Amino acid sequence: MESFVTNWGINIALWLVYIAIGLIVVFFILNAIKNPKSAFKSILSAGVLALFLIIVYFTASDSIGKVFQTASYAYLTPSIMKYVTAGINASVFLLIAALASWVLLEVYNFVK
Repeated sequence: MESFVTNWGINIALWLVYIAIGLIVVFFILNAIKNPKSAFKSILSAGVLALFLIIVYFTASDSIGKVFQTASYAYLTPSIMKYVTAGINASVFLLIAALASWVLLEVYNFVK
């Protein structure tokens, strides 16, 4: 199972990311042609998200914990740990932001 994940699973995930990025570019171009004013908002939103991800990456820790210092985790390098930590931190922050905006917008709609 481990060989499947490392040989195929990671490559499939990367191809899905490439396809998603390609679709984002295609739909952005189509949106920019149909509605140029909203294209600026899309660029601004993508820029804010990219800035957030860069900040999370540079603030992530690259230390390898005691659990991962055994021989079975010898392939873990500080750069891999930095990517993993950044991914987990970004996911948790975005999840909390989504839940908070959901609750706040429900309260706003109820009061409105």
